Amino acid sequence: MQQTISILDAAGKGDAIADNLKSERRYSADYLTHTKPAGPGETGNVVGDWDNRARHVDEVFGAMNAIGSDVTLDDRDTKIGNMNDAARYGYHGFGGLITQFPITGDPAQRMIDAATYEWSKDVAAEHEAVALKQESKATSAGIGATNSLIDSFATQQHAENTVAHNHAKGEAQQSYITGREDAYSALRTRK
Repeated sequence: MQQTISILDAAGKGDAIADNLKSERRYSADYLTHTKPAGPGETGNVVGDWDNRARHVDEVFGAMNAIGSDVTLDDRDTKIGNMNDAARYGYHGFGGLITQFPITGDPAQRMIDAATYEWSKDVAAEHEAVALKQESKATSAGIGATNSLIDSFATQQHAENTVAHNHAKGEAQQSYITGREDAYSALRTRK
């Protein structure tokens, strides 16, 4: 989780998201340790108990990752929108002057239009690539942090590499992704 927080801070997403992630990690660790599931040799549905806790914790972490992601995607969208505005105003402003020249004005305007279009595609692709890289890092760090949290819990329970531990890690990853996708659905229409 610390890695996720560092990525958010480096991406300029601010202290609020980082503080929320730190608080959620503390709450989740407390939730896992103070509502102990049945351990090895005890009665109860160990795998089910661990899975339920992993699901509860990681749906929240996935949703929080999506909120941070939404900030990255908003930044990307703003940059692309500003670039499109600059291209449009430049095209119309400069093009308005060029079209006044007889014979060469219209073909020159079309060349400006084509060049502006190609430039805008390249700039948009660059902004997309930067956002994708940031998203990929944040998602990978988030899933790694969820595994770390489950591993720490298993170590505290003296249940490393048990069926419950390994199954909970799988459930945690799936729930992380589910929480992330649910939050995305609420936050934005993605491309």
